Amino acid sequence: MKLWLLMSERIGVMGRRRVGVDLDGTLCIGEHWDTIEQCSEAKPILDMIALVNDLFRDDFVIIYTARQNWLMNVTFDWLDKHNVHYHAVSNRKVPFDLLIDDTALPLSSLLEKP
Repeated sequence: MKLWLLMSERIGVMGRRRVGVDLDGTLCIGEHWDTIEQCSEAKPILDMIALVNDLFRDDFVIIYTARQNWLMNVTFDWLDKHNVHYHAVSNRKVPFDLLIDDTALPLSSLLEKP
């Protein structure tokens, strides 16, 4: 926790929420990848990418994934290809103030307009 606080102060994110956004099943269709090709060809969920890009302006967005290390290069390529704005990517647990995950809360509630 101390390391995270030091990193937060260093990059100026104090006062911003740390928003964790799951990748598979939230930003793209699919949940498990066995090959680089599967990761590269994952279909984006455009409404969720737009939501994340809106959050990026005022919050510290961390894309998190259970993908193994050998898939991280293609993961970065996929995020860039689909213009996902983020501050960090992690395949390890980190502290979040808000978590957006297809298994944590209904995605439809985030996309509903009042």
